[in-house]
Amino acid sequence: MTTMLRSEELKINLEEIKKKIPNNVRLVAVSKTKPIEDILSIYNCGQRHFGENVQELVEKAEVLPKDINWHFIGTLQSNKAKALAAVPNLFLVETLGFLLIFSVVDISFTGSVKAANSLNKACEIRKEKLKVYIQVNTSGEESKSGINPNDAVQFAKHVITECHFLDLAGLMTIGFANPDLPNMKNPDFEVFFSFGTI
Repeated sequence: MTTMLRSEELKINLEEIKKKIPNNVRLVAVSKTKPIEDILSIYNCGQRHFGENVQELVEKAEVLPKDINWHFIGTLQSNKAKALAAVPNLFLVETLGFLLIFSVVDISFTGSVKAANSLNKACEIRKEKLKVYIQVNTSGEESKSGINPNDAVQFAKHVITECHFLDLAGLMTIGFANPDLPNMKNPDFEVFFSFGTI
């Protein structure tokens, strides 16, 4: 149970975060492993976009307000695509670009195509196309997920031309942490610029 003190703490934290970001930036509150009461506290402060893994997203979407815009974050398991697609207020899949099969992450082009095709098939039941971001591993770090930049354009074209129930809304990355970033161009975004128009 969320106490009044906890609710106030969450409210203050949300206000502090919002002060640091421009108005045109969407804040997605990652609520994985957080209790429903915490989510409701933030919701009551006006937050509407929340990020979850499949299991928690499906469970929480059942009981929380229907105007929440859910973002799927994490690794998509092919056997969970149908449950994910069935959430009516699923707003966006943030991490298309790899597939989890038998506890092994497949970030190859073939694995990415399988993930997209699996999600596309599951989305046949939806009233509207499901927005997706392709996750690209721009930093080349093995600890980061996402499709290889060399395969990103070809994969994006596959999603656009072959996945008729998905809407490619953009690319995303978890880039290399760089404390000197204010003084230089972001190398991860430079990778995106190198793709040109898809």
